[in-house]
Amino acid sequence: MTRIIADRYAVLSEPVREGGLADVLACSDLEDGGNRVAVKLLKELPDGDETLQLLFRREVAALRELRHENIVLLRDAGTDGVSGRYFLTLEWVAHDLVSWMGSRPAPPADTFLDLIALPLLRALAFAHERKVIHRDLKPSNVLVTSDGVPKLADFGISKIKTSLSEGIHTLAAYSSRPFAPPESESKSSFSRDVFAFGVLLLACLTKEPIEDYDDFPGALDVLEADLELVDLIESCTSLNAADRPRSGPELLLRVEAYQRRRRSDERRTRLISLELTGSVRRRVMEEEKLPESAVPDLILREIADSPSLRPLLEDKESPSHFDGPWLGEQRHFYIYGDEWSFRLVASEESPRLKVISAVRIGAINNDLLRDRHLVLADVRFSLDPPLNYAAARDDIRVVVEEGRGPPVVATGRSW
Repeated sequence: MTRIIADRYAVLSEPVREGGLADVLACSDLEDGGNRVAVKLLKELPDGDETLQLLFRREVAALRELRHENIVLLRDAGTDGVSGRYFLTLEWVAHDLVSWMGSRPAPPADTFLDLIALPLLRALAFAHERKVIHRDLKPSNVLVTSDGVPKLADFGISKIKTSLSEGIHTLAAYSSRPFAPPESESKSSFSRDVFAFGVLLLACLTKEPIEDYDDFPGALDVLEADLELVDLIESCTSLNAADRPRSGPELLLRVEAYQRRRRSDERRTRLISLELTGSVRRRVMEEEKLPESAVPDLILREIADSPSLRPLLEDKESPSHFDGPWLGEQRHFYIYGDEWSFRLVASEESPRLKVISAVRIGAINNDLLRDRHLVLADVRFSLDPPLNYAAARDDIRVVVEEGRGPPVVATGRSW
């Protein structure tokens, strides 16, 4: 028999995430067309323990105050009539940052900064401007959508400085070392979140085991990033509260200033993710007499040094096909590498370019073709899935629009 919470939410799985004070379940909202939601169900504690009531009030108050694209959305809250347990209904987000990072190679520091860290920092600054301190910022409390959009979650032990005085009950003790700084809360306030944000960056960018404060220096030593960014993270993770940026808004100003300086020094390189079809893998294996495991590296080497891109016009299409926007249509392109030419397909919904055929035409022919068409000097290719689907689609859109030019009309030959 399907379990129903609050006469509205049908439980789909038990539980998605288990915590010390709450479980999160995937549910179907019976009053909203069966849409999937996350129901956070607080656990039962001994009679007389007011911790859960305080936790519930804190999280509901914080999330009602904080409407931001990078903060998880609160949809409903109340008490389940059957179990008597407090619940919160949140937008459904399938992954947390821990599982999301574990499923892909560690991204370069600047890429992680753009796609994950800065959106989170904007959410944190938004909260601080409204006097909300999160107090438990860590990778497991950051959710990531299927499109790679980060969402700050778990405001259960947050503190609203203008209300909800804790009295004898303190929830700060539930914060997680080493993401919580060593000093008492009264000495740091907003900089507690700054400290946690710095530790989160260290943990994600280095994938070093960080179990206590003594692990910070080693992680900073192996961090592959611009020295200015390393220094900024080091200041955030200082054990002396006076050495840290004082709040999220102050840290955001410093990180955005770093980002502007970095972008003024060099034009941003667009990272385009490729998806290889089986036929392309087999073709390259046969021509180059390589094992399948070596094919991806060969293809990436082929197009690593300023390849050129040219659109392909099918016989059945009119030239005006390339005059309008490419939204809603597939676009076919040639890309010319060192010795190989590849045919790519771009579509509006996909965050990756699909490589559907490959021909080895030799260095001389490819050089001639590369000289005649658009050179992709600021594009780098990868075979890993993109970190952020929306950003990946935008990058593909830019490359496709830049590469439109006069089309090549397809003939009976493949190439």
